[in-house]
Amino acid sequence: ALEGIVATTCFLTLSDMQTNKRLSAITRRALKHMWSVQDADGAWGDWLKCGWPPFESDDHFGVTLAAIAVGATPPSYRRTSTAKEGIRRLLSWLQAHPPQNLHHKGMMLWAATSMKDIADAATRSQWSAELLAMQREDGGWRLADLGAGTWKRPKDTLAELPSDAYATA
Repeated sequence: ALEGIVATTCFLTLSDMQTNKRLSAITRRALKHMWSVQDADGAWGDWLKCGWPPFESDDHFGVTLAAIAVGATPPSYRRTSTAKEGIRRLLSWLQAHPPQNLHHKGMMLWAATSMKDIADAATRSQWSAELLAMQREDGGWRLADLGAGTWKRPKDTLAELPSDAYATA
């Protein structure tokens, strides 16, 4: 499944860059494979969408996760022809599919820390303000709020949901 390929590749990439400050051979192979299964429009359209937000609810998660991971790679990797083409498609997809909720915006803000083409300064400032406005009295956030009130279990009552670890992180 594409979501497994993309997510595993991204987490390998982030781990390599945090621990060794360089891409291992296996991570380079994984990145090459990830780009090879990327759609021409820049997404991974066969991403599983079984209604488990935020990971398996839409294509945006995979594209922004890839942007976050690739942004962490060394500039020498980003200059390779394979990475340049993948990044070009990824940025094109993000331009054509603006964020629909605060989770999308938060992921794009994270990606924009290293890929400035994700969003201009005014947009980043606006998204930051929107996210900060959703902070709860206990200092945390809720996934239901980041998902525009729709990312909750059927039996959950939105008014009673506390802040949660994922959204706060």
